[in-house]
Amino acid sequence: MPDRTKCVISDSAIIEQNVGIYNDGGVIEIGDGCHLKQGCVLRSYGGLITLKERVSIGEYTTIYGHGGVSVGAATIIAPHCTISAQKHIYPANVPLRYSGETKSGIVIESGSIISSHVVVVDSVSIGKNVMVGANSLVNIDIPDYSFAAGSPIKIISSDISNKLYGRLD
Repeated sequence: MPDRTKCVISDSAIIEQNVGIYNDGGVIEIGDGCHLKQGCVLRSYGGLITLKERVSIGEYTTIYGHGGVSVGAATIIAPHCTISAQKHIYPANVPLRYSGETKSGIVIESGSIISSHVVVVDSVSIGKNVMVGANSLVNIDIPDYSFAAGSPIKIISSDISNKLYGRLD
């Protein structure tokens, strides 16, 4: 049985001041070349948070890992985002606080950019090389190479490519 109460941080990761890393009975893995900027918070709440190599987490972004959060290589998450791998169950015949929660997990594939003030909720998968516009609520899966924006989010384009390099695979 793997150790579920650990925090593994690569020696090449950059962790700025006032970053909070709390494994809370879970596991947090921070890969090579990751950059966690001032004031961001990773809190596992018993789940698994994995940041692959070269992930950048912007200022004051918070990741809650209840059901597991996996962020692929070379992904950028801008400032003031919330990524929460849990949702309260409602309606319920008890106060919402005691109604239980889903913990399905969130996957963000490699090469994606999550713009500022984005909220990503439980049970969502964001494909590779996706651009999520600022102030969006991501409550549906976003396919690879898409641009999506809005609250709730909508797919604006399903085939984006880099103007300098074309489609990066």
